[in-house]
Amino acid sequence: MNDITYIYGRIPDKFFSIKKSISNWNYENISGIGQKRGHDKYAIIELNIYTIENYPNKELLNERYPNSIGKENYLNNSSVFIWRVSEAEFPKSIYENGKQELIESIRSTIDIFSFIKKQKLNLVFEITWAGYGMTDAWGKGAVSMAFTNAILSCFDKKLYEKGMNYKNKYQSV
Repeated sequence: MNDITYIYGRIPDKFFSIKKSISNWNYENISGIGQKRGHDKYAIIELNIYTIENYPNKELLNERYPNSIGKENYLNNSSVFIWRVSEAEFPKSIYENGKQELIESIRSTIDIFSFIKKQKLNLVFEITWAGYGMTDAWGKGAVSMAFTNAILSCFDKKLYEKGMNYKNKYQSV
């Protein structure tokens, strides 16, 4: 597998259901939404995934989005994480509580996708919407599970519909 090394040596169980879909993915743009609710934690994330080559706003990859909390620089010298949720919708202080957890989940996903595809992938992860509970923590594992569920829904139409139904039912926009 050339220079592709997956740090854990195996694909996490949650990804087995979509392994073939990832393997067959032809790099078209994909969208997903996932949520996680726990005893004292809650997160919901909606995202788009592009290859660097297919990202529609390449000129913006090295700039800050004026209406977002922030844009992370390249995660691994080739992939980018962009937070496109306005601070009016999602306070920066809450974002900061789960930011590192989200970045680690994105890095792991890049490794998993690269391992399955047997090549290093340069991806853009664009978070377009996120939700939180006023009395719940946005971190504590909820962010990573919501992100993973969003990734799974990119390749599973039923999960995507479930996520959208949840968003429309429980989140005010």
